[in-house]
Amino acid sequence: MTIPGNETELKILLDELLMLRESIVLRASRQLNKYRDAGVLHNLSSCNLAHYLALREGDRRDLQRRLASIGLSSLGRCEPHVMANIDAVIRMLMRANHDHMMMLMSGPCPTPDFAEGSHILEANTTALFGPSANDRETRIMVTLGTDAAHDERIIPGLLQQGADCIRINCAHDDAATWAAMVNRVRHARDTLNHSCRILMDLAGHKLR
Repeated sequence: MTIPGNETELKILLDELLMLRESIVLRASRQLNKYRDAGVLHNLSSCNLAHYLALREGDRRDLQRRLASIGLSSLGRCEPHVMANIDAVIRMLMRANHDHMMMLMSGPCPTPDFAEGSHILEANTTALFGPSANDRETRIMVTLGTDAAHDERIIPGLLQQGADCIRINCAHDDAATWAAMVNRVRHARDTLNHSCRILMDLAGHKLR
């Protein structure tokens, strides 16, 4: 097997990927252990999320660029299956370096493979936002402005255009306005027979 690039660079990339993998496993383990005593279930989704957060803690752009330059995955779209993606790249580099395949350190819980990760992501997306419309994979979220509480045309128009989730920004307006928005969304989805979730986005701390 041949991967473009000089042998020194391929060896450096392999070493960097192995160190990155070890760091991700350790960081994810520490993060998950914080919640283990609280009885939080460490399933495939929670473990994959911990790995993803650990991966994104640092700036990986240089590594990603160098991986892409030799035709390997840049880890840019590994969200559903972080460790499976990293392990696949490591194995490709091992073969390119003619290294013996080594055992890779496992984490605190099982992780999804490529098929499992994609399936879990779709199932969770459907549970949160409802089924996709017109066979599209993406869901459309729209944030309402204040006018939506008073103009009866706005929300039905959004649903007719394909909105799957209506977001109400609770950093603005007041409880009466939010209630009016919610009522209009419920009325519109019942009238149009269109599934649409409602997301109440709570305001956080204001540092300014």
